[in-house]
Amino acid sequence: MDANLLLHEPMIPRFNGLPTHSYIAFKTVKLAAPELVWLNPVLNNVAGMSESALLEAFAYVTPDYMPPSGLDARTAQYFLADRYGSRYEACNGGSARCGIRQGWQVKGIGRNPLVAVNIDSDHTHGKLCLIKAIAEAVWGEICHRELPYGAIRTLAIIKTGAWMVADYGLPGSQRQPCALVVREIAIRPAHFERATFFWPEPGFLALRDDDARRVQQAVEALTSFLPAGDKGLFAGLACFVERMACQIAVSRIKGIPHGSLTSSNIAIDGRFLDFGTMSAVPDFANYVLAAGQGGVWDDHRQIAEWLRHIALFINKYHPEGLDRQQLNTLTALFYARLESEENRACALQVGLQGSEAFLIAQGSNIKQALRAGKSQPRALHGFDNSHFIGQLEKILQPLGIAAASSMFPLRSERFSLYTLTRAIAQAVAQQGAGRDAIDALIADYTSPEPSDA
Repeated sequence: MDANLLLHEPMIPRFNGLPTHSYIAFKTVKLAAPELVWLNPVLNNVAGMSESALLEAFAYVTPDYMPPSGLDARTAQYFLADRYGSRYEACNGGSARCGIRQGWQVKGIGRNPLVAVNIDSDHTHGKLCLIKAIAEAVWGEICHRELPYGAIRTLAIIKTGAWMVADYGLPGSQRQPCALVVREIAIRPAHFERATFFWPEPGFLALRDDDARRVQQAVEALTSFLPAGDKGLFAGLACFVERMACQIAVSRIKGIPHGSLTSSNIAIDGRFLDFGTMSAVPDFANYVLAAGQGGVWDDHRQIAEWLRHIALFINKYHPEGLDRQQLNTLTALFYARLESEENRACALQVGLQGSEAFLIAQGSNIKQALRAGKSQPRALHGFDNSHFIGQLEKILQPLGIAAASSMFPLRSERFSLYTLTRAIAQAVAQQGAGRDAIDALIADYTSPEPSDA
């Protein structure tokens, strides 16, 4: 990517987002033949955009995205890439294949200036295959419906006419059509972290030089983004960790763990985003869904680590700061709320009713029985929840409750990562990835009462 992709003209209109240094503008050109293959009718009631206006606003990619024959280079627009950090030793400088315009973020737009030179090819090509785009829309709607704080939802999917080699959802690497996902914008905890190990291309080294200033400006404004931030830094952070605890607890109990809850995969208001590792699981075992991540019943430990990492920058740049006792209190609050919400959710999921204390106590007993002997991380091989249902029957019988798979409708093989992506891949390959086929598939997976496999 050339440095001339940077914007050297007046900034495009800003949405109500992070401070200026949290973004970098870059040039895009219009796609010659974009195809709208899915539009979220409910979300578009809010957006209020016609299909032609949507394509006019968002059907753009970086100039090096595909051969010139697929582009209309006469029409250019500037998008904003949001910068964020990470504690990992190899990272991009933020949303490296995304751009923001008119209050929405477009994913799969091509390589922007936040692409690192020291990271794997899967995180540097800038494209998004259509299968992943559809899966993103499916999980966004499921999580929006099923989880207490919802998810970053997809407004539209646009086929670009480009192709890429990927193995996502397929038995081996194959050519797959590419797409853009137009989605809601998220403020993430990672926006308040340094990108210490980000090494941009030579033309963008200034992004490293001013990274401290980016974080300083963002952290100084942190309370304006936190839920309950108007009550102060600690109150806002406490509200955030409690929201996060509720969100994770319900996803664990319902059987749809995220799988990779880094500081960039959850919004500061509690919504999940970036669902590439998300999967239904058959039981309460401690499955590992992503390479380099722990089991789904252990991800609170990773979260505690990145909370401590962000606290370093809060103490350096925020006027209120956090002392050690406050940080320990936040961590303890997160753990306690996670435990109580898991127990409560478990009781509600099997149909129990009663006082809060009763639900938490009974849910704890049920959860402990279902978790017994399953604490060690393990890979998810196959999908068989018959043993889980049998175990549930024994646990619920003394309570006079008849166990049924309908108590946990999302613990179904059709919602496993493998089965879902295979279903999408088949629809894309066999039905030509047309709009009717994609509409039907997404509607089938996101209907309020999922059908059994």
